[in-house]
Amino acid sequence: MTKADEMKSLAKDIIASHKDREKWNSSFAADCKKERKERVKENIELIKGFTGESKERAAEIAGLLEGFSGEDKERAAEIAGLIAGFKKEREEAASAWKELLTKMSAKEKKISLKPEAMEPKEEEVSVPEPIEPKVKEVSIPEALQPKKRELSLEEKILEFIEKHPEGVKVGEMEGPLGTVKMILGRVAKKLLDEGKVRKEENLYFPL
Repeated sequence: MTKADEMKSLAKDIIASHKDREKWNSSFAADCKKERKERVKENIELIKGFTGESKERAAEIAGLLEGFSGEDKERAAEIAGLIAGFKKEREEAASAWKELLTKMSAKEKKISLKPEAMEPKEEEVSVPEPIEPKVKEVSIPEALQPKKRELSLEEKILEFIEKHPEGVKVGEMEGPLGTVKMILGRVAKKLLDEGKVRKEENLYFPL
């Protein structure tokens, strides 16, 4: 096959391919047009549906508003009735209070007009009983009372150990004596060195 034949064959293929492309484009355009029409139709139906639904919603809202209006009227009537009841009760209470004050005032006038009310009654006069003289207790002022000598820490620890013949640890003295463990241990060791207490392991015992 010559080059001229190859060129002719290539030209035929290009023309055939071009025709196929035009055919495909035409078919694609028709499909797009058809799909667009269907979409438009669907949108119209959706809009109609929304319109109908909006009407139904509007009717529901109107019904609710009417219900609220009726309920508000009932509430207003109830409140008006309560106010009227309170007003009546207040008027009755004011009338009763006024009547009570009138009666009390009349009784006070009657009492003030009785002459015997001004005269002293014999039974009201009483002879005072003789007052017996009381012996005044004399107390010694605190400043003149002998003060107890405050024990030293060494004496406190020794006394604490003597109260615990079963033995006591240094840590157990910390709370009752109010002193830190380090100082208590140093003083307890001094007592041990002086032979005033004895120690077994970590327990101190009185002699």
